[in-house]
Amino acid sequence: MTPAEIARMQTEAKERVKTILKRTKTIPRELIFVGRNMNLVRANNKDLGSPVNRISILAAHAAQGLEKLSWQTHWKWKLQMWGLSFYYHWTWCLTYLRRKIFGSGSMENFEDKVEQRVMTQLVKDIGVGAADHMFAG
Repeated sequence: MTPAEIARMQTEAKERVKTILKRTKTIPRELIFVGRNMNLVRANNKDLGSPVNRISILAAHAAQGLEKLSWQTHWKWKLQMWGLSFYYHWTWCLTYLRRKIFGSGSMENFEDKVEQRVMTQLVKDIGVGAADHMFAG
């Protein structure tokens, strides 16, 4: 690369960063606070071996805020929450049995499975891979 190409790329990168920063100023502070808190809860839950199904708890409280759902939407949501709860308990049981059989090792828990799914979807849908430390608490 020539010095002129490098300078052009740096200028373009600076302009993109400025655009991103301008957009972030329009995000309400409360939303940033909620996002940070959700990340803290996720990280703590992961570090503790997923003792609670945080996604179902969050979804249940979010649904309480909805005015009125049609019966189809309500039962579809209930079925999805049941499936999520089943998957959570299934992974919890498998993790528990693996720890009992193989001893205390680094076994994947529910949060690890969710993290893998998010990483896979990022690559599949957007074509962007995330760094390994992106979800680190």
